[in-house]
Amino acid sequence: MKTKIILSMLISFVSAEAFSQLDTVVYDAYSVGQKTVNNKPVYDVNGKTVTKAQWDQALKHDNDAWKALGNCKPCWLKDIDTKTLFVTEGEFYMDCCIGVYIEKYPSGKTKVSGQYKKPDTTNYKKWCKQGKRKKEGKWVYYTETGIIEKTEQYKDDVLIK
Repeated sequence: MKTKIILSMLISFVSAEAFSQLDTVVYDAYSVGQKTVNNKPVYDVNGKTVTKAQWDQALKHDNDAWKALGNCKPCWLKDIDTKTLFVTEGEFYMDCCIGVYIEKYPSGKTKVSGQYKKPDTTNYKKWCKQGKRKKEGKWVYYTETGIIEKTEQYKDDVLIK
């Protein structure tokens, strides 16, 4: 699956409104694979057989995307699946959401909006490794036409309403 990962590096990490962009990096990530058929290597990118040179290039792009994700410490991350146009974005530390979280339909309309509990530390790596990512506050779920389907209220990842 091909995706675009957009990282907005941040000066401030107080709230989504307080983000100041330092840089935006855009990479395409690919699904790459290799197998052997009749004792010869066969290279696959996004489900299609490709040449070794094309596979090497896709692998390089994929590695660059993971390196960029590694620079998200923290950042506003926007992940776009270019095949389905499904979007997730929010406040992340690498691939761990640590604040605002939004999912969007391919139309661009919001599907889900909510927030994960803010870390009580600046050691985001430890926070994420300890599994402290928990839904917090109001989560809103929308239909594809933009109508609120349901709302939920969370406290420390427990649905309270």
